[in-house]
Amino acid sequence: MSATTDWTGAEWQAWCETLWRKRYASKNPHDLQMVPAKHQGDLGMEAFSHDGHLYQCYAVEEPISTAERYGKQRDKLSTDLFKLKTKKLDVKKILGSVIVKKYIYMVPLHDSRHLVSHAQTKAAEVKGWKLPFISQSFAIVIETEDDYVTERDLVLAIPKPLIDPVPLNSSAIPNWKDSNSELKERALSKLAGVLDENARSRVFDALLRKYLDGENALDRLRVASPEGYQSIQVSVSHKESVLVLDYSADPEGTQRTLKEIAGDLSEEFMSVCPILDKRTTETLAWASVADWLMRCPLSFGDN
Repeated sequence: MSATTDWTGAEWQAWCETLWRKRYASKNPHDLQMVPAKHQGDLGMEAFSHDGHLYQCYAVEEPISTAERYGKQRDKLSTDLFKLKTKKLDVKKILGSVIVKKYIYMVPLHDSRHLVSHAQTKAAEVKGWKLPFISQSFAIVIETEDDYVTERDLVLAIPKPLIDPVPLNSSAIPNWKDSNSELKERALSKLAGVLDENARSRVFDALLRKYLDGENALDRLRVASPEGYQSIQVSVSHKESVLVLDYSADPEGTQRTLKEIAGDLSEEFMSVCPILDKRTTETLAWASVADWLMRCPLSFGDN
């Protein structure tokens, strides 16, 4: 994962909770308590620890300017902190004897010093409420996933034997062509305007092999590391949404364009899932390119 990823609120919450759990599992087992919001709403926190930390997370809808991002992050922080006061009886019941020393506010991208200033102001305000569960040393800390590098690497760690390439069965490609004639023809049609017949067939066969190899790798990744699999899927979804914007059609350089897209995507995969080796990220990238070519998001010229 990386700070440049476009997160939904639910995706970011799930990722943050994974990192928090990993940290406490390795350092303070059984010390972290998640606080579900499904039943009767939330209390301005996603979790708390018995050593006095409250955890909250928030992701804005990107892309957005720094000033707008700051404004939304600021307002969300203020709103959630105020719940500690307005719902103090419920918060007290949840916390029990825990005295809160730190409020951890985790965001995908923290790029404004004004958010730190606002957090300092709000921390002083919270202490002024004289709530029985708030320490007079109470502080607010703004964090990103970069504050959880060790935990992130542990979450994304994948046993190498599980992602070693598995050779395709000799019948895999013919069987796929027999069962997916429409997808095959769509891809060949897109390549028809920019490649001659022989080159078109060779390029498609090479892409199809990469596609099948990539599907196999994804299946193994899903089992070996659900978090790693999710990070790859988020990246693929984002890249697909901006294909037309990032890569203009180039009839004279189709293979170059395909290579450029695959190269960029492979680098993105290595960034969001750093434990994957380059061979695997390249395979997954080319599989995505082949998939887009067959399903429509990627085309050349007038096709």
